[in-house]
Amino acid sequence: MISVIQYLNILTKGGKSLLFRNYGNSDVDRDLLAG
Repeated sequence: MISVIQYLNILTKGGKSLLFRNYGNSDVDRDLLAG
């Protein structure tokens, strides 16, 4: 879970948080699980 949280933080800091708005929650989860 820690790695996932850090991954989300990195995306947020990178200003790519907009991608999450385009992706559905399920899509985001699958992407994170896929690494």
